[in-house]
Amino acid sequence: MRLWPFGRRRGGSAATLDDVLITEDLLRRSSEDVFTVRERQVRGGIIVFRGALRAEPRHALEVLLERFRPFGYTPFLRAEGGEIVLQAWPLAEAAERARPGVNVLLFVLTCLTTLVAGSGAFFAFDPFDEPARILNGAPFAFTLLTILGVHEFGHYFTARH
Repeated sequence: MRLWPFGRRRGGSAATLDDVLITEDLLRRSSEDVFTVRERQVRGGIIVFRGALRAEPRHALEVLLERFRPFGYTPFLRAEGGEIVLQAWPLAEAAERARPGVNVLLFVLTCLTTLVAGSGAFFAFDPFDEPARILNGAPFAFTLLTILGVHEFGHYFTARH
């Protein structure tokens, strides 16, 4: 799998022009029922088709995703100058391992450090001698973590839209 946009293809060798042209023909043929190609262009490993959609954009993209994946490409659609541009980029999927333990550890450390900062530990007392006073920073920690949480969920909901 290619790590987009950096990395190498499987086998470590770049695709030849003949390979790209053969792939371009296969991609064009596999998209004919949802996209009418008027013009095509090859830019390095990126294949660009210009034309018109024959189906609703969402449906066309779902179909093209399934058809392009076996060839190692990801389709992108956009409108440009009254026509639709279909770009086929080398595979843009990157799978990451789920690591919830790291996320939980970082959240707990964030909570502890905001509690310590809110209790005035750096100025008024040693948190290791009087650990109960750390809870005096709860209002500060709650406020700061609420602001941070709303901010991060804004990223999450915007990315899902």
